Amino acid sequence: MTTSGGIFFVTTTFVDLKPLLLNDSYYRLIIDSLNFMRRRGGFTLIAYSIMPTHLHLVLQVSGERNISDIMRDFKKYTSFRIRKRLEDDGHHRIMESLRLPPGSRQIFKVWMDRFDDLLITNEETLRTKVEYIHQNPVRAGLVERDIDWPYSSARHYHLNDHSLVEVKWVSEASDGNI
Repeated sequence: MTTSGGIFFVTTTFVDLKPLLLNDSYYRLIIDSLNFMRRRGGFTLIAYSIMPTHLHLVLQVSGERNISDIMRDFKKYTSFRIRKRLEDDGHHRIMESLRLPPGSRQIFKVWMDRFDDLLITNEETLRTKVEYIHQNPVRAGLVERDIDWPYSSARHYHLNDHSLVEVKWVSEASDGNI
């Protein structure tokens, strides 16, 4: 599968499905990181849902950019920020649960090494994946309606609320072709 260019549905998970986003300030770390990475370039964000244990994204990757490099950079950037926040907030038990055995290449692990991605090749699949991620908080029992979850792009699409992260539908992001 090609990982450069194209539109991707991505899921990435915290190590051992740990619910590391403990309150709004932790969700804001992810939001700020998405905004930073989006401004840095290389992709357009089409949809997202930030869950306590994982993250779903739909990204349109620009030209020669690579989905693996984008996700590696995002996870590296957020790992440091989440670990620092946990430490600053005194969550030592959680920090210890993220510690790797001595001799490992890294000291702490926040994200699973891999992420799942699907190259989206048609608008029907794109709409299905966007709806899936918007309904994820509802299926998880976090809210009754997708627009009630503040950490997803559902509010953008249903209420025209652009306040957290800028997202663009594919026709706004490019020539509209998938």
